[in-house]
Amino acid sequence: MLANSPSWLHGWTDHIQNEGSDLTEEAWFLAVTPYSLLHLHNPFFTNYVNYPYGANLVANTTMFLPGLLLAPVTFVWGPVATFNVLMVLCYAGSATSAFALFRRWAPWTPASFIGGLLYGFSPYMVAVGYGHLFLLFAVFPPLIVLILDVILMRQSGNPLAWGALLGVVATCQFLTSTEVLASSATITMAGLVLLVIFRRHEIRSRYRYAAVGLSSGLLIFALLCAYPIWMLTAGPQHLDGPPQPLNVLDLYSSDVLGLVAPTANQLISPASIQQVANRFTNGDLAENGTYMGVPLILLLIALVGRYRRSKIVQFAAAMACVSLVLSLGPRLRIDGRLTGIRLPFTVFRHLPLLDGAIASRYSLYVCLFSGMVLAIAIDRLHRDLSVRPGWNRRSMVACTVIAAVGLFPLIPNWPYPIAKVTVPTFFSSGAVRSIPPGSVLLTYPMAIPGSDDGMLWQAEDAFRYRIPAGYLLSPGPKDTTTASGPPATTETLFTEASSGQPQPTASNSLLCRVDDDLRVWHVSTIVVTTVVPGSHSVLMLVDSALGTRPRHDSGVYLYAHVQQSMVEAFTRLGCAPTSTLP
Repeated sequence: MLANSPSWLHGWTDHIQNEGSDLTEEAWFLAVTPYSLLHLHNPFFTNYVNYPYGANLVANTTMFLPGLLLAPVTFVWGPVATFNVLMVLCYAGSATSAFALFRRWAPWTPASFIGGLLYGFSPYMVAVGYGHLFLLFAVFPPLIVLILDVILMRQSGNPLAWGALLGVVATCQFLTSTEVLASSATITMAGLVLLVIFRRHEIRSRYRYAAVGLSSGLLIFALLCAYPIWMLTAGPQHLDGPPQPLNVLDLYSSDVLGLVAPTANQLISPASIQQVANRFTNGDLAENGTYMGVPLILLLIALVGRYRRSKIVQFAAAMACVSLVLSLGPRLRIDGRLTGIRLPFTVFRHLPLLDGAIASRYSLYVCLFSGMVLAIAIDRLHRDLSVRPGWNRRSMVACTVIAAVGLFPLIPNWPYPIAKVTVPTFFSSGAVRSIPPGSVLLTYPMAIPGSDDGMLWQAEDAFRYRIPAGYLLSPGPKDTTTASGPPATTETLFTEASSGQPQPTASNSLLCRVDDDLRVWHVSTIVVTTVVPGSHSVLMLVDSALGTRPRHDSGVYLYAHVQQSMVEAFTRLGCAPTSTLP
């Protein structure tokens, strides 16, 4: 609640973090799934954005499961309210999930609670809390570890049932974030290798149960996710390459110095150190969750040293180290400088489905297994101290103080910056009903990366209309990826106008290209708002392209019956259609 407290205090249905275009995109994703299911549309593909080409929602960061579970909130209070509710559930749910995992080896409740705090409110979680909800909803990785412990180690109960449960949990993770599922699978493979090393003498006795459990889990997952996996890999508008160029993705790798240098995401962050740390991961604070702090690192080292004979402590510490190495990316970085030392993450750049991974996001598992070490070690320290005469209560105080010293530097710099959502009166009133249901609406500003408010207006209006472009990943030329659909002259002109750039002379050839975009997009209505600069030049452009004047309605300028006007404009300007659909 504290993270987004200004929203809860001033308006949780219309206040959202003011930190870039990813946030409104995430709110749109939360609304599109329940709308699609309610209207019997394909929940994994939509043409309500990037019309007429459409968007593959599995190839994007759509959160199908959270969107479905919170559908009542969306229907009653809107997608912004759903965003704020999910923020609370992400932190509390992730911490509670880790608490349940750690209780397996740390039965003393305060110890598991401390470990859950480290995982659920770690610097990684605070960083991705700037709007990457699909990464912030980290409830399922601890549950996957919990189930794998039963299948691989404890081996009690029916292996088919545990395997089926594993398949269901993996499916839930797939329907929340395919990226987190992919990284969880990678970490699982690393864990299996470590288990073979740590327990190689037990392989023969445990092989049959484990094989049955894992096979049934894989089968259930394959059955439940067969269609969305096909959509991801071969469906319409699927991506044939990574979401960004590899040289750009490699910039989002953790820095060794980031382990001890707090960023602006932490409350305790000296300005001189903060200036250094804020440069890491390409200067993107939402991707910089590496920080652990000197006190916590020393505490973990001391606890691992004290309980080095414990197999589970050894395993958790080794997994934390593996996760840390993966988070460092293809090549080692120290204080922002790229060294010549190659790291295992290099292999990912040559593997399908993993080639677009962002290394710094493996910090999630550093926090998970560090929390496991902390919980187990604190539990055993409490047990060791409490057996001493007169130390029953003192041990609790001592363990709490020790944990507080390690976790204190990680206190988040909350609340997040919050701003009121600006929805033009036209879209928040009955005036929007003048747009024919299911028709295509072109807005100024257009919904594009960096300025995707139009997507939120669409979601607030219960998807009454479709829009061209949008902030979604779609295939570009020659196995590349674009974030706003195929390039178009109108989009370029609208973007330049909103950024204050001078508009080119409205020649007949330019106006013909604009009219051709409107033809390909099947635009029936154009709404020009004044929420960003440049509306005057856009009005002049559209007036010239259509040969008509707009009417002023509820604070916006409205062009209706665009297709009819465009036919007349084609004749007047002597245009010939040039664009064709793929």
